[in-house]
Amino acid sequence: MELNIDNKRIEQLFAEFFGLDSSYIHQCYREFKDAYNQQLSLPYEGFIPKQKQSWKISFQEQQTLNNWENSTLIGVDLPLFFKSPESEAQTIMLVALDPLRNPKHFSDFKHEDVIIGTPFAQHSSYYREKQQKIVFNFIKHIVAKNYHLYVTDIYKVWMKNPLIVDKNEKHKLNKESTIFGELLLKEIEIIKPKKIICFGTSKDGAYHFCKDLLKDNDLESELLPALLHPSGGNRKWNDMFNPNAENKIKYLNNKIDEYLD
Repeated sequence: MELNIDNKRIEQLFAEFFGLDSSYIHQCYREFKDAYNQQLSLPYEGFIPKQKQSWKISFQEQQTLNNWENSTLIGVDLPLFFKSPESEAQTIMLVALDPLRNPKHFSDFKHEDVIIGTPFAQHSSYYREKQQKIVFNFIKHIVAKNYHLYVTDIYKVWMKNPLIVDKNEKHKLNKESTIFGELLLKEIEIIKPKKIICFGTSKDGAYHFCKDLLKDNDLESELLPALLHPSGGNRKWNDMFNPNAENKIKYLNNKIDEYLD
């Protein structure tokens, strides 16, 4: 299963959103592809640091700008595009809510660096084989059904809340939903997915965000019913069965089979 890193429109879209050069975004994708094809043994390997002062994101809220300036840990995820061997295959979009960065994994990075990664850290074998094994198996299952799969977040930015020192709590970006909604809408217009899959069933999660976005815009993509988020912290799994990794993989794969041709 290969990565598609040659979508120039996506590169330009994210370059404009983040205030970076499109050639730099392309270089990030080249590094992600290299990392994807390697066996990585440490959690921080394959991630890319970029100084805060290089970024020019048009945040709407002053508090967000303050947190961007003061947060000691910031992550940005660039979407990944997995290729089906069938070049004419249709595309599915998988949408989650936002990135995550564990301070224990990135303690050697400078506070003034933004840590660039990918949704569910799928560029890294360290995560694909461990914490994000369920997601990777889900991705492989969809691609094996002859679909391209584009994986993205709604909120592409994660910031540790600088006001809470002792806990790894994020600064919520709900008040920035307009700019991230516009970005996701442009992604959909470029990728033109046949169907959109969302992880997360909460009212402030990816599914309801996408539902409102599609309702307000004339798009042909079909939004599928929300799937349970595979996170170990999602207690809804406990209501169903023994929520080990293999059971989650089987459940998600069987569920998506109900919706894909």
